[in-house]
Amino acid sequence: MGGLNEKIAGSLARLRAAGGDRVGILRSSVLGRTDQERLVKYGYLKQIMPGWLMVVDPHFRAGDSTPYYANFWKFLSMYCEDRFGALWTADAQTSLRLHADENTVPPQVVVISPGANNRPQAFPFNTSLFSLRAELPPTVMRDGMRVLPLGDALVRAAPAFFTQQRSTALAALASLGSASEVVTPLLAGGHSVIAGRLAAAFRAIGRSRVADEIVSAMTAAGHVVSERDNPLKDLPPGLSFKRRVSPVAARVTALWAELRTGVLDAFQEEPRQMDDPERYLEDVDGQYVADAYHSLSIEGYKVTPELIEKIRRGDWNPERIEADREQRDALAAKGYADCFALVRTAVADILGGADAAALVLDRHMAWFRAMFQPSVAAGLFDDERLGGYRRHFIYLDGSRYVPVAHASVQDAMDAYFDAFEAEPDPRVRAVLGHFIFTYIHPLPDGNGRIGRFIMNTQLASGGYPWTVIPVDERVRYMRSLDAASLDHDVRPFAALVSDVVRREPPPPRRRSAGEEPAYRE
Repeated sequence: MGGLNEKIAGSLARLRAAGGDRVGILRSSVLGRTDQERLVKYGYLKQIMPGWLMVVDPHFRAGDSTPYYANFWKFLSMYCEDRFGALWTADAQTSLRLHADENTVPPQVVVISPGANNRPQAFPFNTSLFSLRAELPPTVMRDGMRVLPLGDALVRAAPAFFTQQRSTALAALASLGSASEVVTPLLAGGHSVIAGRLAAAFRAIGRSRVADEIVSAMTAAGHVVSERDNPLKDLPPGLSFKRRVSPVAARVTALWAELRTGVLDAFQEEPRQMDDPERYLEDVDGQYVADAYHSLSIEGYKVTPELIEKIRRGDWNPERIEADREQRDALAAKGYADCFALVRTAVADILGGADAAALVLDRHMAWFRAMFQPSVAAGLFDDERLGGYRRHFIYLDGSRYVPVAHASVQDAMDAYFDAFEAEPDPRVRAVLGHFIFTYIHPLPDGNGRIGRFIMNTQLASGGYPWTVIPVDERVRYMRSLDAASLDHDVRPFAALVSDVVRREPPPPRRRSAGEEPAYRE
């Protein structure tokens, strides 16, 4: 095996020299055939399509879509540069998504180029590129992609975009800087109908100055502008952006406002008064083992009720754990126990009259640090991981959804807590508090666990019981979060939360074959 290891090391060295370890995507022509075949065979490279390779972690399973989704935009840009040179740009819809910091991988991307062939090019995992042959419009660079300038993209966007991808459209409109960014392309094309549509849209979100500038400039140039065609009819009450905000802040604000009705449609059980806080806390204590078992199992940890109980009693010595996997699982359980204790205190404070939303804002980072301090103390994680929000790219296993870029996390969290604290309904705070937290994915790790703790603090504020999402529902849980992230349909997730709220607490194990969950009287 020494000879094989040396050969693999040599191939990896040549891959590094070719820049593959730095870029992640490379043309197959930059690496010799023997090196390619060896690195593909042993899991260090994966073919995207003929002529294109992707550097991957050998631990990823064959057929796993995660590395491809994580590298999609980089691959697309390199592919288009190779095929069209600098003479290409993303179309209006894709440009607006990228301007809105929406990096989710779509089923198809359209690019414009004078060298295009008006045909689709299939990519892996049911994604594709359609190249539209047309004169090259103005182009700017954004995160390595050639895109239309924001104003030009708004002018070129189809009316359906504003209704079918409304939160993205709102983010684009709210993040526009100067009115001249749209006025210039409107005047250049004499687009009086589009001018009226955009003026109506800007006025609908509270940016009347931009709307007035559009109408004034077009009228001065001899155009008649009508604002009757408003593409943003029936906006949620109170959704307004009078001044420019960052695109991710606008997107989070719009998402909360747009999705809250879907939560209330699916979660119809009304909040109730909590008459016996002590009994409620006894019930929380009684569910600790099951809660830890199911929450950690959802995240892929291998824990047992016995281990969880030993850690709660303090009858546990981490120095006796030898296997790496056992240590990882046990430290996760220890961190969960420490975090649970803090959340239990928070629930007691909420039942005593504390503001439930403000409490999450004040304490969520303390929960995170409690959850991972044992792993940091054991040397599994660096101390810096306890510092705050993540400062690195992150991807979700097997999902086309790409969380908020790390540079935008603080803006996203500011908007999140503004919406959270303004929300009067505990059901909405519970469901969207969990979903949008994991949508942003602000933490280096533990986002799902903290999201479920946030959910339970808000359920407590509405008099609902402490609720455990069973690992048996993991597929439904993940799919419903994906539907909310990709399609902005939160009803499946809200329905799941409503369903498990009405159930009896699950035991700390998976359900047996044919066993159905029991419901509360």
